[in-house]
Amino acid sequence: MPPKKRRDYEATRALVTEAVETLRKTKKTEELADAVAWTLTDEYIAAAVYRQHNVKNPTLPIASTETERTHLKNAAAAAGNTLTADAEEAFRAFLAGTFTPTKPQRKGWGTSEPQKNINVRPDKELHAAAKAHGEALADELGWKPTPASIVIQHLRRKYPLPEPPAGE
Repeated sequence: MPPKKRRDYEATRALVTEAVETLRKTKKTEELADAVAWTLTDEYIAAAVYRQHNVKNPTLPIASTETERTHLKNAAAAAGNTLTADAEEAFRAFLAGTFTPTKPQRKGWGTSEPQKNINVRPDKELHAAAKAHGEALADELGWKPTPASIVIQHLRRKYPLPEPPAGE
């Protein structure tokens, strides 16, 4: 169970240290205990922070239904595109002012298909510029367009889902 305060790193460190000692009591879990202990070292933390901030193009997860995700992947492939290239296209259009997403409408709790992620890896600088532009437009639009909302709405416009046959 995580500590009461999410940002209480010292309490988390103490709990993980206790977990390491508990795991070490059983020979079978010694390797697991060593792996957990390694994550507490300054060397591991520095490497993780460096990697997080220096990854070329971090993953942008976008919530979607499985049906929509499959459709979008197939439609992009059929058009000779990748969803990452389409995401970058969405950001460029948003930054140029030729595409502005609308405020997403939320469905009621439990009324939609289970969600699956669409993962794209757009250019880090383009992603950051679109995020900043969305924040700058928040007051004017009455909501803050996020990178994920920009991309999913652009994809839905570019590759609309076919209408289901009548009677279904």
